[in-house]
Amino acid sequence: MTNKEAVRPSLISDDLLQETEGEICANRRVTITELHHIIPEVSKTTIHEAVTENLGYRILCSCWVPKMLMDDHKTDRFHAAVSHVLRTGRRFVSGLHCDWR
Repeated sequence: MTNKEAVRPSLISDDLLQETEGEICANRRVTITELHHIIPEVSKTTIHEAVTENLGYRILCSCWVPKMLMDDHKTDRFHAAVSHVLRTGRRFVSGLHCDWR
């Protein structure tokens, strides 16, 4: 068997991606099994691949969320960390146990 024969064509179409993303946007707590009941002609494995790899979602607290952090999210996290350090001052820094030797 050559490499050409071993490669399977993708079963994930643009229509499947649109339908899947529409269902996720309508209900962020929908499961792969529930998506499979809504779209029975596609296997659970293919739906999982479409959701995680093609659409870029992951499960966080039983809820599908986009996997990427935008620059404003990163900035917000940085500012929150800085304000925490400024609020707690030495208590925070003295609580860290780092050995830099």
